Amino acid sequence: MILVSDRWKIPVIGSPMYILQIKLKNLKKVLIKWNKEVFGDIVTNAHIANTEHALTIQDQFWMEKSRVQKFKDGDRNISYFHRIARIKASYKVIHMLRHIDQYFNTP
Repeated sequence: MILVSDRWKIPVIGSPMYILQIKLKNLKKVLIKWNKEVFGDIVTNAHIANTEHALTIQDQFWMEKSRVQKFKDGDRNISYFHRIARIKASYKVIHMLRHIDQYFNTP
């Protein structure tokens, strides 16, 4: 890795243990900076990815529940899909039962 070899080549004067200590200290600073530039904040990125995944699952759930096919994936119109699902569910309610000549309309 060029980053490591460039930092390691910087001359340091002193005893062998002191030279090793200073080179490792300098290398640590560079590697910390490199890590932040390349990977960024991993915890925040993971949280964002989990949130986006949860929203995608929620979109799919409400689209399937409402059975509306005219919208493409990624439409975040959850209230619309929820309303359609409630309307469809209201059609499935049994308001009255009839048995021979008797009518039952109380739950």
